[in-house]
Order: sequence, then structure tokens, then C-alpha cells
Amino acid sequence: TSVTGIGTGQTTGTVTVTPAGPTEGTVRGVAISKTSYDTYGPPDHDQIAAGVDANDANVAWGSEFTKSFLSTVSPGWTFSRASSQTYEKSDGTLGTVTSGNPAFTYSGGTAQGVLLEGARTNLLKYSEQFDNAAWTKNAATISATNITAPDGNATADTLKADAGTATLPRFADTSVNVTAGPMTVSVYAKAGTYTYVQVYLNNNVTEWVNFDLSGGTASANGSSTATITPVGEATGWYRLTMTYTAAGTDRRPFIMLGASASATRAQAWSPVGTETVHFSGTQLEVGSFASSYIPTTTASVTRAATSLARPWNFPSNNFSGQIKVRPQFAYNDSKGAYYNIVIAEYNTDNYFRIAVNPTNDVIYVTRRVAGTSAEAATSSGELNYANGELLNIRFRADTTGVYLWVDDSNSSTVDSCTSADCKTSFSNRPTEIRFLSAAGSASTLLPGVVESLTIYNEAKSDAFLEALE
Repeated sequence: TSVTGIGTGQTTGTVTVTPAGPTEGTVRGVAISKTSYDTYGPPDHDQIAAGVDANDANVAWGSEFTKSFLSTVSPGWTFSRASSQTYEKSDGTLGTVTSGNPAFTYSGGTAQGVLLEGARTNLLKYSEQFDNAAWTKNAATISATNITAPDGNATADTLKADAGTATLPRFADTSVNVTAGPMTVSVYAKAGTYTYVQVYLNNNVTEWVNFDLSGGTASANGSSTATITPVGEATGWYRLTMTYTAAGTDRRPFIMLGASASATRAQAWSPVGTETVHFSGTQLEVGSFASSYIPTTTASVTRAATSLARPWNFPSNNFSGQIKVRPQFAYNDSKGAYYNIVIAEYNTDNYFRIAVNPTNDVIYVTRRVAGTSAEAATSSGELNYANGELLNIRFRADTTGVYLWVDDSNSSTVDSCTSADCKTSFSNRPTEIRFLSAAGSASTLLPGVVESLTIYNEAKSDAFLEALE
């Protein structure tokens, strides 16, 4: 047997093994194995910790496949998104990547991973131009100022309350119609001479949110939920969000300078005429959480869905691994469906996947063979997952069953399935692996941030998988 094709110092190219047929050898000090494949790529140690590079479907993976998505998407992965996308940069400000380029997002200056999202539409027009006539102002004026916005540009607008008695200094897009069901409104806000902001709904007297920009607090009322998230370090900017269930198309949001941190809905108050708050980047979208900001001008804008996939090249039915991911959903999100974190699929009757059902906060690992599923799952509500929290998921599929380990900041759990249907080997092994995909039996794409993926071409022990951090 001869192995040729890689010279000293080379980082690209292929290795040809002669003769064809089962063999094994060493390339640049890394052991490789071969079944019926004839060529191998050189090791990329950011991608393959041991074994061989696997840049196409004709190349078998080695004993371990490891990929970090903190700063790059390696060759062999197919990334797509047919629109631009905003994300948080390392300094905390908002950045934008163009169509077809992945966004590697940060939080508090720490790299989080590649941001994958489903399609969302910002229903509001002129999302950064509140002085435009599309926005109705009451008891207040809005002017374009030179205040630095969350994206680092001097484009933020300032709302100043009119002096008066028992007034509601506010603004809204009164022409927008919403969709019955879960809606989320978000806006970037920074204190000027005033710190209280309230978001409330038209024709809904039970749901509103008070925000205090001095303390960074949010207080939701009724069945609505709210978040307030700082932008960058000491910029003073926050992203304010309110999620609510719209009972009709007129349940549009109003944004106002609130009377206090505990004000009642649309509580009138008496400004002296010097109270100001700066605003930028507002968004209204269908869904139960705020996705990345989508700028608009004359019309609503849709951000396209993202996709990240590559061939699944392990020839073995026995494998194990680890995924670190931050799904974007909240505990008891009431979506009522499976949403894939990762899926390796041959067709809808033959696949391996890790999925979540946010309604009861359950994570599943499933091996489906010829239409019959074997599944292990966490107990309902066991994780108490928070939107954006890092999940450390370890899994194994072998002749004895399928197994799942999940850690978050609230719990650590181990679950297994060892019944007869769990022991079936794939009749048709998966051919493609996809992150946060709508494929399989999931009905819609689950957005999130992927940090890393490791797959072992063997069934690692319980102790080994439990120890992975």
C-alpha cells in the first residue's frame, strides 16, 4: 500500500491510497482509516481533531469530527441566507453582514457562535426614522439628532415631551395591522433627561410593560412578557422587548414616556417639556421572541432564513458526540411542535436528530429507522430553559439504545432508551447533517446560535460523555 499526495508543510490537497480497498495508514502523523473510499483531505485541526478532512460526500470521516463555529464556517459546510442580517459585534454594537455571509455573534464581548435564524418580517416602516410622517406623535416631538445609535452611526432620534397637564407623550405606527397570535415588539432606547418608557397596546387594557432605563429593569403586566438587554459596554443603550398575544389586527403597540416605573397602562402625567429619551431600531414581528433587528424604510422587510449543512460521512451505526447551542425560545413557549437542534437525515423515515419541544421544555434524541423511532427525552419542565442559554448536549447511539445528556445552568440530566426498537441499526444511514433545520417532522425552523459540534465514530462511554464540558 502506498500513500501519496501531501507534501511537507502543505495544508490543502488530497491523499491517494493505492490500491483501492480497505486499508489504513498515517498522514502527517494523524491516523486515518479507509473503507471503500480512495481519497482523503489533509487534517484541519480546527475541524478534525483526529482522522481526516471531510469536504464532500465521497470522503469518510475519521475517528473524530470537531468543529467550532465561534468565528468561521469551514469548507465542506454549506451556508445560505438570501438577505442581510444584523448581529452583535465584539464591542457590543450592531453589525450587518451581507447576503450569503454568516454572522458570528457576541454577548458582552464573548464570542457565542454562528447566528442561525428563520425568516422574520419587520412590519413597521421607517424603523429608524421616527420623525417621518409614518409615525404618529402625540404630546411630543421627535427630531433627528446626532446621538450615536446602537450600530455606531449618529442616526438615533430623540423624543421630547410637550409641556402640559395629563398628557401621553407617545409615538406609534397607527397604520400597521398585526396577526392574531404571538407578537413581539422591540425598540432600542437610551435615557436622555428622562428614564421611564412604557409600551402598551391599542384596544387592550390588560397588557403593558414599564421600563426603567436608569436601573435596566422591566415590569410586565397581564400575560405579556418583557426583556431589557444592554447594548455594549456603558453605551446607555438597551433593547426593550414586549411579547404578547394579539386578539385582533388592531392590537398595535404604542411607545411612550411613562409616568413612572410602576405606571398603569397609558397613565397620563404632566411633563414640564424638557423630558427626553433617545430611540432607534424598532421592530414588530410575528413570534414569541425578538429576532435580530431588521431595518426598514418605505415598506416592511423580510430577513431570509439561514441554513447550515454538510454531508454526514460516518459509515458506522455507532456514534456519539456533543453539541453546544443557544436556541432562541423561552420556557413554555407554547409552540406545540418539535424543533430540530441538529438532524442527520437520509429521508423522513431514516434519521438521527436532537430536537426540543418548548411547550413542555423537553429535549429529545431520536433515531428513526424505516419509520420506527427510538427516543430518549428529558422530563417535562426539567431544564427550565431560558432564551439564549447555552445547552451542553451529549448523545450516543449504539446497539444498546440511544442516550442523552443535557446540562444548562439550572440542571443536569441523563436519559436513555433501551427498548427493542432502540437497538435497530440504520437500514439507510443519514447522508446530510443540518443545524436548526425544519426538516424531518419539525414544522418550522428553530433559530439559535451554534457554538460547536463534535462527533465520534464510536459509542463513547457514559463517563467520557458525562465529563465533556
